[in-house]
Amino acid sequence: MPVHMTFEHIVFFMIISVLGGVVAFFRKHKNGETGTERVAIAAGYVCVSVFAALLTHYALTYLEVHEGLHRAAIGLASYMGGSLLDAAEKRGIKHIENGKHVEK
Repeated sequence: MPVHMTFEHIVFFMIISVLGGVVAFFRKHKNGETGTERVAIAAGYVCVSVFAALLTHYALTYLEVHEGLHRAAIGLASYMGGSLLDAAEKRGIKHIENGKHVEK
């Protein structure tokens, strides 16, 4: 299924993704979970957030999820960032180890 995104969608997607990473960074920084290299750590959070949001976007586009829910899920995915990717990795590995796979 082809994915068509207008310029406005791309800008909105990037803003939500970057904000998710920045919010996650500030919340962890507030709780003392980040180190002293703040700029590098913040950039890392933003990169992971954009990646998680991009994967979420393509999955929801494939599933033809309504645009409103799509945007909310992208916001959550970008905020969750690395935690979401870690959870997906654990679940994927568990399925592989158990011999499960996705049928088309």
